[in-house]
Amino acid sequence: MRTRPRSARPTLRAAWLALALLTGSSGCAVRVQVARTPSIPASPVAADSALARPHPGYDALRESLDSLDSSELRGRRIAIDPGHGGFFRGSIGVNGLTESEANLAVSLRLRERLVAHGASVFLTRETDHDFLVAGDSALRSDLAERMRRANAFDPELFVSVHHNADPAGRHDQNETQTYYRFDDDGPSLDAAQDVHRALVRNVGIAAQRVIPGNYFVLRSSAAPALLTETSFLTNPDVEARLRDPKAIAIEAEALAIGIARYFARPRPVVDRFVARVAAIELADSARTDGDPVLTARLRGATDAIHWTVDGARQTPARFGDSLAWLPPAPWTHGWHDARLSARLAGAGSTRERRVRFFVAKPIARLQVEPADALDDDAKRIAVRIELRDAWDAAPRDSGLVEVRRRSGVGIVPALQRVTIRDGVGFAYLT
Repeated sequence: MRTRPRSARPTLRAAWLALALLTGSSGCAVRVQVARTPSIPASPVAADSALARPHPGYDALRESLDSLDSSELRGRRIAIDPGHGGFFRGSIGVNGLTESEANLAVSLRLRERLVAHGASVFLTRETDHDFLVAGDSALRSDLAERMRRANAFDPELFVSVHHNADPAGRHDQNETQTYYRFDDDGPSLDAAQDVHRALVRNVGIAAQRVIPGNYFVLRSSAAPALLTETSFLTNPDVEARLRDPKAIAIEAEALAIGIARYFARPRPVVDRFVARVAAIELADSARTDGDPVLTARLRGATDAIHWTVDGARQTPARFGDSLAWLPPAPWTHGWHDARLSARLAGAGSTRERRVRFFVAKPIARLQVEPADALDDDAKRIAVRIELRDAWDAAPRDSGLVEVRRRSGVGIVPALQRVTIRDGVGFAYLT
């Protein structure tokens, strides 16, 4: 599958690639080779003796997806991102195997196994290519297009497949690392833990960690997300194993087992989470002049409900499977954001649900009063401007108020636009 970089790519792009890959921005620590050679010695010990290197793994599977209850995979929507590709080669083994090749081989096999058990699977790429357009060599552009495609599939889980490199250029390192979206210790962490356990058990690499990650593909995913660095491609023994289809099959099977176990977790289910005005359900980002009630339907056992409105934790009323919440005071003018998730301890978490809407409350009162003088002779003063709606509440969104000088009055400036935040702003006049 190995392909040469496109000859039309400018040398400036290649130079930029060396710098960009060293940052590890796409999920791998990378040491760039300027040219491929039969071998690149690291240290005398590592180069001269395979005994100095840790066990590469990939000996044999200890379990099989076919032996598990994989019924929960049926109908699941899963996005798989084979990391790198095309212009972006990723890490490179000492004997020339590229990460982009290994990632794609594992991902294609993983898709095959998941589809065989009833899942619907989308791959961000199926061949060795990138998503750059003419004149654009930015890694971020490539990643953004991958995530646009993945999110458009509306997956229930996003998995980015990678193989690591030692940033110091050593060839005697090997470890299984699994990253989950740093701001989601619910379903993203659940999925990462299940996949990680399956990788450790079946690939068999001793050193291993589950780590929160802030990689672009993780934080851009609309679904629970994880990124795998199953092994270090820059270890020659690992590179040799990954050239063997048997090793590719072992890693793909381990990933499939972990994904199946994640979906098999008993967990609460949020059927609906909506804002209603009377009997009308508001569409997402809708505008209303009423006072919405937030309602939800939650199925299954749960021992923790996380319900926030505009970032503040709230406690909804519960009636069986139904939840409802109305603010103690009327909604303020502006955008409002409500979020709901639930968890069953020791089992699993729901995917966070979100409701966003705009409440339009016309301004009913504008009050202007002078504040303290800014200097001793009172030539400069601050004027306090306060806005309130009909319920005497300050608007949540920002806005502008124009302060104009009346004809013949010697105050400057003649026109001033004042930003109002949380219902209050100040004009400074001379």
